Amino acid sequence: MASIKLRFREPHGSGEEGSLYFQVIHHRVSRRLHTGIHVSPTEWDPSGQRLIPASFSRAGEQRLAAIRAYLATAEERLRQALGSLEASGNPFTTDDILQLYNQLGAPSRLTIFQFAQGQIDRLRTMGKERTAECYHSAMVALRAFWETKNDPTSTAPARLNKRNHLPLGWREDKTELHFEMMDSDLIERFEAHLRRGGVCRNTISFYMRNLRAIINRAAREGLTARATVFENVYTGVDRTPKRAILLRDVKLLRRADLSAYPYLDFARDMFIFSFLTRGMSFVDMAHLQARNLSGGYLTYVRRKTGQQLTIRWRREMQQIVDKYSSRCQGSAYLLPIISLREGEEEGILHRRQYLSTMQCVNRNLHRLAVAADLRVRLTMYVARHSWASAARDKRVPTAVISRGMGHDSERTTEIYLASIQNNKVDDANDKIISSL
Repeated sequence: MASIKLRFREPHGSGEEGSLYFQVIHHRVSRRLHTGIHVSPTEWDPSGQRLIPASFSRAGEQRLAAIRAYLATAEERLRQALGSLEASGNPFTTDDILQLYNQLGAPSRLTIFQFAQGQIDRLRTMGKERTAECYHSAMVALRAFWETKNDPTSTAPARLNKRNHLPLGWREDKTELHFEMMDSDLIERFEAHLRRGGVCRNTISFYMRNLRAIINRAAREGLTARATVFENVYTGVDRTPKRAILLRDVKLLRRADLSAYPYLDFARDMFIFSFLTRGMSFVDMAHLQARNLSGGYLTYVRRKTGQQLTIRWRREMQQIVDKYSSRCQGSAYLLPIISLREGEEEGILHRRQYLSTMQCVNRNLHRLAVAADLRVRLTMYVARHSWASAARDKRVPTAVISRGMGHDSERTTEIYLASIQNNKVDDANDKIISSL
């Protein structure tokens, strides 16, 4: 009597995923049928030998439902092969069962969207929120293209959902997108769709590179071949013009009376705090805690590079912290960007709160720039570049600026400062032309 059982192969290291396979035994001879599906150990119940949800998110449950459906179909076809061999009355082996199973045809595997959602969930479990958001953004763009492609009434590119921190929607498609459908023609039409929608080249490249990473991950799991369909689309990075405002404009913003406009006031203060702290990024500002202050110095680790930076704490910095101390009572953080209580662990909701706050701050900074006639789209990133510009104008050596900004190399700093030099050349040229 033959037996067919679903098994889970434990991963080699912590934080990795294990694989699912069917164990087929006949006349004490065991064979494995690999499914090509990988799941986290937290999604496998060893006592019940079954899949369980690691989280109760809608997307996670739907992913597991798709995996269960695939496994149920695969097991049904295995038993169908076994039944046919038993009905023949002829002797057969375990290999004969697998051979007949392959002749019947394996069931369709996960769709690209289902697989990608599984990777997004896995990355979030590992604490890699930024990579998960990048994958999610690419899938939102691909989903918009795919739904437009399969809607015969639609003639315009679908509008992309810019709230990329929200869970990926799961809607019934007329035709699901499987890995074998992902060819060069489809990728090129996806790129053309994005261009018609007004998406810039760097953003298109961002989507393509993340989609390629997802497909290559699926290839490592045996679901498809490695991505070789991106040769005719743009996956590079265009150098974008760096924007900075002059020191006198920073002074103008700092001294402006915005007490009647609290949202603009808060955005201005966050910009000034970043400038005062040598262009500290908004994500690092959001995670500053009292323990980062000691002996008159602020010490923190850049979340982007892991590099530790130390800044002399100034009265101007403390004034901004004091201004919002009432809004931070009971909070673990110095600035009211994330509402995290003492002893509470940071999760996905706090990440969404950070992203939402950053969007509001940048939106209000843009309004400030329009009101002050700065002619620059003011964002938190401009504070970082403006500090580098001011340091160069004060004849601070590039090596010192690089160290102050936490750059890995002076080459990165030189890219920052290149546009500053170009602006000075343009100013000189304008004066020459004006004298003609």
